[in-house]
Amino acid sequence: KAGAKVIECKEKVKSKGDVLKYTFNMFKDNKEIDVYAIFDADNIVENNFLNEMNKTINKGYNISQGFRDTKNISDNWITSSYAMLYYIDNLFINRARHNMNKSAFLNGTGFVVKKELIDKYGYNPKTLTEDVELTALCAINNEKIAYTENAIIYDEQVTKFKPSLKQRKRWSFGALQCFRLYYKQLLKKTFKDKSYCALDILLFTMSIIFQVLAVLLGILTFTEILLNISTINIKDLSLISLLSVLFIYIKLFSSSAATGLVLDIFETYGPDSLLGKTVSILCSSTETVFYTMSVYFLAAKVTKTRYTLAGALISSLSAII
Repeated sequence: KAGAKVIECKEKVKSKGDVLKYTFNMFKDNKEIDVYAIFDADNIVENNFLNEMNKTINKGYNISQGFRDTKNISDNWITSSYAMLYYIDNLFINRARHNMNKSAFLNGTGFVVKKELIDKYGYNPKTLTEDVELTALCAINNEKIAYTENAIIYDEQVTKFKPSLKQRKRWSFGALQCFRLYYKQLLKKTFKDKSYCALDILLFTMSIIFQVLAVLLGILTFTEILLNISTINIKDLSLISLLSVLFIYIKLFSSSAATGLVLDIFETYGPDSLLGKTVSILCSSTETVFYTMSVYFLAAKVTKTRYTLAGALISSLSAII
């Protein structure tokens, strides 16, 4: 009804990557196509998206990622969390790398790629995360991914926890697949060509491994504390509990006051004491939630904080545990 030409996929496909492969192969001999623009079906695209991407392509780039925003950010805490994730991706991953003149990361939708790049290297995704895989292949083949911040798309996020968990599991498994398939090439590129981009994507595909190791180390640390509790008298244990609770309360409001308390504990009991180690962990696991919210929300003139406080306190509690 809108005038779009719909391609019916007549092959058995298991993923978005398979569908893209089918489409690219269909248009392989079409000389009229210059650039592919990739979107999810539920995306809303800004009117100037193609114009902004065209500017980037005219600068000599073969592939570029746009700004991925969220269209249902206010539905619930899950969609708000996804929105924060993509803001972090946009600002601290892609904008940061763009400012450093390094390669950005693709994140599944809202990107363009020149047909000649697909024709040159082929497109045969082997993992569940075709965007991470293509990012890795670009690093291996010295193709810098541009970041076009003014090319904005609005993505719809899942609203239920179970589908969200399933999606996160798929992303994690796909990243591990990329690591297994490409780590040798990425390592070779890193050390032979001193490629920052290859090292960057290599570490990204290893992120789930680091997360598992962090959990295991946390369990071992907690086990060690439990084993040492039997050697601590009740008076010392009460002191540790009291000062820990006091520190957490202070840290929520003032970082400088909390740091002062830590230094006093170091001076009195020593940094290598159980109390010193405990407050050190708490210091790195907590944030000045109320101070940060009041300062930044007032500066931005935000009056409706919605799930911010609850999310920040739950995050702090998780880190403390």
